[in-house]
Amino acid sequence: RRLVGDTEGAIADAARAIELDPRNALAWDNRGSARSAKGDLAGAIADCTRAIELDARLAMAWATRGRARSQSGDRGGAIEDLERFLELEPKHATAEKVRSLLVELRGR
Repeated sequence: RRLVGDTEGAIADAARAIELDPRNALAWDNRGSARSAKGDLAGAIADCTRAIELDARLAMAWATRGRARSQSGDRGGAIEDLERFLELEPKHATAEKVRSLLVELRGR
């Protein structure tokens, strides 16, 4: 499901995938992304943390958690996560947005 317009459905789909395979890091990250889009920052951070525990090379989990941390006021945690994302995926399409967010966070 797409996050846009159906975050509840995306959360349900990801939860089902986690139920079927609790070691599926991508499912945890997907649910974290959907929770973040819904405004459940604590849930997003928890899900992305689990995704990272399962697969520390899953770059998008670092980016998703970094954005959620930023939105929740954890500037230091956000910077650490976003820097890790850039180490893993310096040329990813999201990298420029992440770099802009890092500049903003460091300027506060």
